[in-house]
Amino acid sequence: MYHQHGGYYFVDHSGKWNNLGRSYPDALRNLAVLVGDAGSLNTMNGVFDRYALEVIPTKAPRTQIDYRKQLPLLRAVFGEVPPREITATHIFECRNKRGQQSVVQANREKSLLSSVMTKAIEWGAVSHNPCKQVPRLAEKKRERYIADDEYSSVHALATPMIQIAMDLALLTGLRQGDLLGLEKRHVTEEGIDIVTAKTNKRLIIEWSAELRAVIDRAFGISPRVRQFVICNLQGKRYTSDGFRTMWDRLMRKAAESKVITARFTFHDIRAKSLSDDSAAAATIRSGHTDPKVTNSIYRRKPTRARPLDRTKPQEY
Repeated sequence: MYHQHGGYYFVDHSGKWNNLGRSYPDALRNLAVLVGDAGSLNTMNGVFDRYALEVIPTKAPRTQIDYRKQLPLLRAVFGEVPPREITATHIFECRNKRGQQSVVQANREKSLLSSVMTKAIEWGAVSHNPCKQVPRLAEKKRERYIADDEYSSVHALATPMIQIAMDLALLTGLRQGDLLGLEKRHVTEEGIDIVTAKTNKRLIIEWSAELRAVIDRAFGISPRVRQFVICNLQGKRYTSDGFRTMWDRLMRKAAESKVITARFTFHDIRAKSLSDDSAAAATIRSGHTDPKVTNSIYRRKPTRARPLDRTKPQEY
Protein backbone atom coordinates (compact mmCIF):
# COMPACT_ATOMS: atom_id res chain seq x y z
CA MET A 1 0.00 0.00 0.00
CA TYR A 2 1.35 3.42 -0.98
CA HIS A 3 0.51 7.01 -0.10
CA GLN A 4 0.52 9.17 -3.21
CA HIS A 5 -1.05 12.55 -4.09
CA GLY A 6 -3.00 12.77 -0.86
CA GLY A 7 -4.51 9.27 -1.14
CA TYR A 8 -3.74 5.63 -0.45
CA TYR A 9 -3.31 3.00 -3.16
CA PHE A 10 -2.88 -0.76 -3.25
CA VAL A 11 -0.75 -2.15 -6.06
CA ASP A 12 -1.83 -5.68 -6.97
CA HIS A 13 0.23 -8.39 -8.69
CA SER A 14 -0.75 -7.11 -12.12
CA GLY A 15 0.66 -3.67 -11.31
CA LYS A 16 -2.75 -1.99 -11.13
CA TRP A 17 -3.07 0.89 -8.66
CA ASN A 18 -6.32 0.54 -6.68
CA ASN A 19 -7.56 3.73 -4.99
CA LEU A 20 -8.30 3.03 -1.31
CA GLY A 21 -9.37 6.52 -0.19
CA ARG A 22 -7.78 9.57 1.38
CA SER A 23 -7.78 8.64 5.09
CA TYR A 24 -5.72 5.82 6.61
CA PRO A 25 -8.65 4.09 8.41
CA ASP A 26 -10.73 4.15 5.19
CA ALA A 27 -7.76 2.78 3.29
CA LEU A 28 -7.40 -0.16 5.65
CA ARG A 29 -11.11 -0.95 5.50
CA ASN A 30 -11.14 -0.78 1.70
CA LEU A 31 -8.02 -2.92 1.55
CA ALA A 32 -9.76 -5.51 3.72
CA VAL A 33 -12.67 -5.59 1.26
CA LEU A 34 -10.28 -5.83 -1.68
CA VAL A 35 -8.01 -8.61 -0.45
CA GLY A 36 -9.66 -9.86 2.75
CA ASP A 37 -11.55 -12.71 1.12
CA ALA A 38 -8.33 -13.98 -0.40
CA GLY A 39 -6.70 -14.18 3.02
CA SER A 40 -6.84 -17.64 4.58
CA LEU A 41 -8.27 -18.08 8.06
CA ASN A 42 -6.70 -21.51 8.38
CA THR A 43 -4.17 -20.16 10.88
CA MET A 44 -4.38 -17.44 13.50
CA ASN A 45 -2.05 -15.29 11.40
CA GLY A 46 -4.85 -15.00 8.86
CA VAL A 47 -7.32 -14.07 11.61
CA PHE A 48 -4.86 -11.53 13.03
CA ASP A 49 -4.35 -10.05 9.55
CA ARG A 50 -8.07 -9.56 9.02
CA TYR A 51 -8.52 -8.15 12.53
CA ALA A 52 -5.70 -5.64 11.90
CA LEU A 53 -7.31 -4.54 8.64
CA GLU A 54 -10.96 -4.40 9.59
CA VAL A 55 -11.25 -3.92 13.35
CA ILE A 56 -8.25 -2.03 14.72
CA PRO A 57 -8.85 1.08 12.54
CA THR A 58 -12.29 1.46 14.15
CA LYS A 59 -10.84 1.76 17.67
CA ALA A 60 -9.83 4.90 19.55
CA PRO A 61 -6.33 6.21 18.64
CA ARG A 62 -4.74 5.10 21.93
CA THR A 63 -6.34 1.66 21.63
CA GLN A 64 -5.02 1.31 18.07
CA ILE A 65 -1.48 2.00 19.29
CA ASP A 66 -1.79 -0.53 22.11
CA TYR A 67 -3.31 -3.23 19.89
CA ARG A 68 -0.61 -2.84 17.25
CA LYS A 69 2.04 -3.33 19.93
CA GLN A 70 0.30 -6.37 21.43
CA LEU A 71 -0.64 -8.16 18.20
CA PRO A 72 2.96 -9.25 17.30
CA LEU A 73 3.27 -10.81 20.77
CA LEU A 74 0.14 -12.87 20.16
CA ARG A 75 1.35 -13.81 16.69
CA ALA A 76 4.59 -15.18 18.15
CA VAL A 77 2.60 -17.61 20.30
CA PHE A 78 -0.51 -18.45 18.28
CA GLY A 79 0.29 -17.30 14.73
CA GLU A 80 0.80 -20.70 13.08
CA VAL A 81 -1.91 -22.49 15.08
CA PRO A 82 -5.25 -23.33 13.41
CA PRO A 83 -7.92 -21.25 15.20
CA ARG A 84 -10.07 -24.26 16.12
CA GLU A 85 -7.16 -25.96 17.87
CA ILE A 86 -6.67 -23.19 20.46
CA THR A 87 -8.03 -24.24 23.85
CA ALA A 88 -8.49 -22.54 27.20
CA THR A 89 -5.49 -24.53 28.46
CA HIS A 90 -3.23 -22.90 25.85
CA ILE A 91 -4.47 -19.47 26.87
CA PHE A 92 -3.99 -20.24 30.57
CA GLU A 93 -0.36 -21.22 29.86
CA CYS A 94 0.30 -18.07 27.84
CA ARG A 95 -1.41 -15.79 30.37
CA ASN A 96 0.45 -17.28 33.34
CA LYS A 97 3.83 -17.07 31.60
CA ARG A 98 3.26 -13.45 30.56
CA GLY A 99 1.91 -12.67 34.04
CA GLN A 100 5.29 -13.51 35.54
CA GLN A 101 6.66 -10.46 33.71
CA SER A 102 3.66 -8.13 33.92
CA VAL A 103 0.19 -8.91 35.22
CA VAL A 104 -1.27 -5.84 33.53
CA GLN A 105 0.28 -6.71 30.17
CA ALA A 106 -0.90 -10.32 30.45
CA ASN A 107 -4.46 -9.14 31.04
CA ARG A 108 -4.34 -6.68 28.14
CA GLU A 109 -3.05 -9.32 25.71
CA LYS A 110 -5.68 -11.82 26.83
CA SER A 111 -8.36 -9.16 26.38
CA LEU A 112 -7.16 -8.47 22.83
CA LEU A 113 -7.06 -12.19 22.02
CA SER A 114 -10.63 -12.51 23.30
CA SER A 115 -11.72 -9.68 21.01
CA VAL A 116 -9.96 -11.38 18.08
CA MET A 117 -11.62 -14.73 18.83
CA THR A 118 -15.04 -13.10 19.06
CA LYS A 119 -14.51 -11.74 15.55
CA ALA A 120 -13.24 -15.15 14.45
CA ILE A 121 -16.64 -16.60 15.45
CA GLU A 122 -18.33 -14.00 13.24
CA TRP A 123 -16.01 -14.89 10.34
CA GLY A 124 -16.63 -18.60 10.75
CA ALA A 125 -13.08 -19.48 11.76
CA VAL A 126 -14.10 -20.86 15.20
CA SER A 127 -17.32 -21.90 16.92
CA HIS A 128 -16.59 -20.55 20.42
CA ASN A 129 -14.25 -18.23 22.29
CA PRO A 130 -11.93 -20.18 24.66
CA CYS A 131 -10.81 -16.90 26.29
CA LYS A 132 -14.16 -16.75 28.08
CA GLN A 133 -13.01 -19.62 30.30
CA VAL A 134 -9.84 -17.79 31.36
CA PRO A 135 -10.27 -15.15 34.10
CA ARG A 136 -8.11 -12.07 34.41
CA LEU A 137 -5.16 -12.10 36.74
CA ALA A 138 -5.67 -9.99 39.85
CA GLU A 139 -4.09 -6.57 39.36
CA LYS A 140 -2.75 -4.48 42.20
CA LYS A 141 -4.92 -1.41 42.59
CA ARG A 142 -3.10 1.85 41.96
CA GLU A 143 -3.29 4.02 45.07
CA ARG A 144 -1.14 7.04 44.19
CA TYR A 145 -2.88 10.22 45.27
CA ILE A 146 -1.39 13.60 44.41
CA ALA A 147 -1.43 15.99 47.35
CA ASP A 148 -2.17 19.67 46.69
CA ASP A 149 1.37 20.78 47.50
CA GLU A 150 2.83 18.13 45.15
CA TYR A 151 0.56 19.28 42.34
CA SER A 152 1.48 22.95 42.87
CA SER A 153 5.22 22.19 43.01
CA VAL A 154 5.21 20.20 39.76
CA HIS A 155 2.91 22.74 38.11
CA ALA A 156 5.43 25.50 38.85
CA LEU A 157 8.16 23.55 37.01
CA ALA A 158 6.06 22.80 33.93
CA THR A 159 5.97 24.70 30.64
CA PRO A 160 2.91 26.93 30.09
CA MET A 161 1.27 24.39 27.75
CA ILE A 162 1.83 21.50 30.17
CA GLN A 163 0.40 23.68 32.92
CA ILE A 164 -2.73 24.11 30.79
CA ALA A 165 -2.94 20.34 30.32
CA MET A 166 -2.54 19.73 34.06
CA ASP A 167 -5.19 22.31 34.98
CA LEU A 168 -7.68 20.96 32.44
CA ALA A 169 -7.09 17.40 33.66
CA LEU A 170 -7.68 18.50 37.25
CA LEU A 171 -10.79 20.59 36.57
CA THR A 172 -12.48 18.31 34.04
CA GLY A 173 -11.22 14.84 34.95
CA LEU A 174 -10.87 14.04 31.23
CA ARG A 175 -8.45 11.38 30.06
CA GLN A 176 -5.19 12.34 28.37
CA GLY A 177 -6.40 11.27 24.93
CA ASP A 178 -9.56 13.39 25.19
CA LEU A 179 -7.56 16.40 26.35
CA LEU A 180 -5.04 16.09 23.52
CA GLY A 181 -7.93 15.82 21.06
CA LEU A 182 -9.77 18.83 22.51
CA GLU A 183 -10.44 21.32 19.70
CA LYS A 184 -11.64 24.91 19.63
CA ARG A 185 -15.00 23.67 18.32
CA HIS A 186 -15.50 21.81 21.62
CA VAL A 187 -15.40 25.11 23.51
CA THR A 188 -19.04 26.25 23.42
CA GLU A 189 -21.28 28.72 25.22
CA GLU A 190 -22.47 25.95 27.53
CA GLY A 191 -18.99 24.69 28.37
CA ILE A 192 -16.64 22.05 27.03
CA ASP A 193 -18.80 19.81 24.85
CA ILE A 194 -17.01 16.57 23.96
CA VAL A 195 -17.69 12.93 23.12
CA THR A 196 -15.20 10.91 25.15
CA ALA A 197 -13.19 8.47 23.06
CA LYS A 198 -13.24 5.51 25.44
CA THR A 199 -16.93 5.49 26.36
CA ASN A 200 -18.27 7.31 23.27
CA LYS A 201 -20.42 9.32 25.66
CA ARG A 202 -21.25 12.98 25.12
CA LEU A 203 -20.25 15.10 28.09
CA ILE A 204 -20.78 18.83 28.63
CA ILE A 205 -18.55 20.21 31.37
CA GLU A 206 -20.19 23.46 32.36
CA TRP A 207 -18.26 26.65 32.84
CA SER A 208 -16.79 27.74 36.13
CA ALA A 209 -14.75 30.89 36.54
CA GLU A 210 -11.61 28.79 37.01
CA LEU A 211 -12.24 26.60 33.94
CA ARG A 212 -12.96 29.65 31.78
CA ALA A 213 -9.72 31.27 32.98
CA VAL A 214 -7.69 28.18 32.02
CA ILE A 215 -9.20 28.11 28.51
CA ASP A 216 -8.53 31.85 28.09
CA ARG A 217 -4.96 31.27 29.23
CA ALA A 218 -4.57 28.45 26.71
CA PHE A 219 -5.64 30.60 23.78
CA GLY A 220 -3.29 33.34 24.94
CA ILE A 221 -0.29 31.07 24.38
CA SER A 222 1.34 30.88 20.94
CA PRO A 223 0.43 29.89 18.37
CA ARG A 224 -2.69 32.05 18.38
CA VAL A 225 -4.13 30.41 15.24
CA ARG A 226 -4.66 26.71 15.85
CA GLN A 227 -7.19 23.90 15.89
CA PHE A 228 -6.35 22.23 19.21
CA VAL A 229 -6.54 23.70 22.70
CA ILE A 230 -3.34 21.86 23.72
CA CYS A 231 -0.80 21.90 20.91
CA ASN A 232 2.86 22.22 19.99
CA LEU A 233 4.54 25.37 18.65
CA GLN A 234 3.37 24.53 15.13
CA GLY A 235 -0.25 24.37 16.30
CA LYS A 236 -0.44 20.62 15.79
CA ARG A 237 -1.81 18.04 18.18
CA TYR A 238 0.65 16.27 20.45
CA THR A 239 0.97 12.56 19.84
CA SER A 240 0.43 10.32 22.85
CA ASP A 241 4.08 9.24 22.83
CA GLY A 242 5.30 12.82 22.38
CA PHE A 243 3.24 14.08 25.30
CA ARG A 244 4.39 11.15 27.45
CA THR A 245 8.02 12.05 26.68
CA MET A 246 7.44 15.63 27.85
CA TRP A 247 5.71 14.39 30.99
CA ASP A 248 8.58 12.02 31.79
CA ARG A 249 11.00 14.92 31.38
CA LEU A 250 8.93 16.99 33.83
CA MET A 251 8.86 14.15 36.35
CA ARG A 252 12.65 13.77 36.18
CA LYS A 253 13.02 17.50 36.75
CA ALA A 254 10.65 17.37 39.73
CA ALA A 255 12.47 14.40 41.24
CA GLU A 256 15.88 16.02 40.77
CA SER A 257 14.57 19.24 42.32
CA LYS A 258 13.19 17.13 45.20
CA VAL A 259 9.80 18.83 45.08
CA ILE A 260 8.24 15.34 45.09
CA THR A 261 9.35 12.13 46.77
CA ALA A 262 7.54 9.80 44.36
CA ARG A 263 6.70 10.27 40.71
CA PHE A 264 3.14 10.25 39.45
CA THR A 265 1.59 9.78 36.03
CA PHE A 266 -0.45 12.33 34.12
CA HIS A 267 -3.37 9.92 34.46
CA ASP A 268 -3.07 10.23 38.26
CA ILE A 269 -4.32 13.82 37.89
CA ARG A 270 -7.64 12.38 36.68
CA ALA A 271 -7.74 10.30 39.85
CA LYS A 272 -7.05 13.41 41.96
CA SER A 273 -9.86 15.25 40.17
CA LEU A 274 -12.34 12.46 40.88
CA SER A 275 -11.06 11.97 44.43
CA ASP A 276 -11.36 15.64 45.42
CA ASP A 277 -15.01 15.91 44.35
CA SER A 278 -18.15 14.34 45.81
CA ALA A 279 -18.85 10.74 44.82
CA ALA A 280 -21.93 11.69 42.80
CA ALA A 281 -20.22 14.56 40.92
CA ALA A 282 -17.12 12.44 40.28
CA THR A 283 -19.17 9.65 38.70
CA ILE A 284 -20.89 12.10 36.34
CA ARG A 285 -17.63 13.76 35.23
CA SER A 286 -15.86 10.42 34.85
CA GLY A 287 -18.26 9.34 32.13
CA HIS A 288 -18.70 5.95 33.80
CA THR A 289 -22.16 4.41 33.78
CA ASP A 290 -21.32 2.35 36.86
CA PRO A 291 -20.24 4.35 39.96
CA LYS A 292 -18.40 1.26 41.20
CA VAL A 293 -15.73 1.84 38.53
CA THR A 294 -15.19 5.43 39.66
CA ASN A 295 -15.12 4.50 43.33
CA SER A 296 -12.86 1.46 43.05
CA ILE A 297 -10.28 2.83 40.59
CA TYR A 298 -10.21 6.61 40.79
CA ARG A 299 -11.29 7.67 44.28
CA ARG A 300 -8.05 7.24 46.19
CA LYS A 301 -8.49 9.21 49.38
CA PRO A 302 -8.83 7.07 52.52
CA THR A 303 -12.28 6.46 53.95
CA ARG A 304 -12.77 8.43 57.14
CA ALA A 305 -14.60 6.93 60.12
CA ARG A 306 -15.43 8.18 63.60
CA PRO A 307 -14.43 6.24 66.72
CA LEU A 308 -17.00 4.78 69.04
CA ASP A 309 -18.48 7.42 71.35
CA ARG A 310 -18.83 5.57 74.63
CA THR A 311 -20.54 8.54 76.31
CA LYS A 312 -23.68 7.89 74.29
CA PRO A 313 -26.16 5.12 75.11
CA GLN A 314 -25.54 2.06 73.00
CA GLU A 315 -28.21 1.08 70.53
CA TYR A 316 -28.89 -2.54 69.73
